[in-house]
Amino acid sequence: MFQNLVFEFPKVKFGFLNDGIKTKNLLNTMLSRKIAMKKKLTRLLAYDVLQLAYQTELLL
Repeated sequence: MFQNLVFEFPKVKFGFLNDGIKTKNLLNTMLSRKIAMKKKLTRLLAYDVLQLAYQTELLL
């Protein structure tokens, strides 16, 4: 279901020390955003399941 979700990150160039620190921070930021996105998806999926269960209960 989630295979089509592609996380597109800007191309990152590794430079010297200063650039390296910037790159590391950028990568950490992108990683935390990706994790947040996954959590959000999981939450939404859980919500859908609850909603479905509730609707099924109404039908029974």
